[in-house]
Amino acid sequence: MYSSPYRAMAYVSYTNRYSSICETQLTDICYRSHTTYYDRKLRQGPALVRARRPYLFKNALTGLGLFALVGGVYWYTISAVGQDDFEDVKVPDAPRQASKAK
Repeated sequence: MYSSPYRAMAYVSYTNRYSSICETQLTDICYRSHTTYYDRKLRQGPALVRARRPYLFKNALTGLGLFALVGGVYWYTISAVGQDDFEDVKVPDAPRQASKAK
């Protein structure tokens, strides 16, 4: 009748027809039928750990490579700007004090 357990739960809580079904039981039923990779405390389940294991090394290597690239660009930029002594920039003289002649 309903396309998902959450729609059924929303319908029951909205119409409040079935007072014999408590909300926690309905939530448990909907939760169990919907997800398989996380437990009740939203920790990774064994199936998710097994599914992610082949990608762990590749993802770590990619992250390390990106970190090295960004760090290298940052280091190069700071060292290039740090060598500039700004001799070509003209700095105006200090403003002169007006003499107090009356």
